Amino acid sequence: MTAQNVPLSDHGREYVAAVIQSGEAKDAAEVVDLALRKMEADQHTMAEVFRESVRAGVEDLDQGRFTAVASDDLPAFIKGLSPRLAAGEPKQ
Repeated sequence: MTAQNVPLSDHGREYVAAVIQSGEAKDAAEVVDLALRKMEADQHTMAEVFRESVRAGVEDLDQGRFTAVASDDLPAFIKGLSPRLAAGEPKQ
């Protein structure tokens, strides 16, 4: 394994120290390795969710499950869907 020096912010150093102190990792290298594996897994999960969302959307289009809305009518249509959507708030 090749060693690399990575500058960390104060928060990063404190977090690494806390993870080591908690016993979740034995040293800073293990903390970084765990974080990188988590990032990789999260990216894979997000890609899978995106692919499934696209697949579902295409299936809905193929099955005629959509509402055609003229661009001039779009703001009123969105407002009628949900106050949160109209306000531009993301779904939680």
